[in-house]
Amino acid sequence: MDFWRSCFRCQSGSGSSELTGWIVTLFPCLIVDWRTKALGPNKYLGNWKAYFDAANARTGWLRYDVPSEGPGIHAVPQALASAPVRCIDLLNGSKKELRFVAGMFGVSQDGDTGALSASFGWAVVHEPAVDAAAASPLSEPVRVLDEVTGKWIAE
Repeated sequence: MDFWRSCFRCQSGSGSSELTGWIVTLFPCLIVDWRTKALGPNKYLGNWKAYFDAANARTGWLRYDVPSEGPGIHAVPQALASAPVRCIDLLNGSKKELRFVAGMFGVSQDGDTGALSASFGWAVVHEPAVDAAAASPLSEPVRVLDEVTGKWIAE
């Protein structure tokens, strides 16, 4: 049970949040600039256990004037990135709307050692078809969820 308790610990309040536990070792990079979503090295990676123990030993609330023992939950980057692609068949001129998707698809465990590691991959997927009424300039815009930003956009 201690193994699973040490996996994920998140403390938050009206201010910042703090994520500790061995789950932080699955993220070698964290978001270091909120405006640009730029990534930087995870400074909690090598000593996750010491940070976890220090957070558990702390009494009281997180305070803005005391350094955090882990990254905020919003510093964890999205696991997948995607980009739209239009494929044009040069033989017949047909067009297909596709999407390149890549990133961390899951976690695998070594059967002998029990070690966990991230499973990365990529895929090319077909975009859902848009019916003629939705594509008409007289209809309302189609709302699409951008997987990278997590925001709804209009096409």
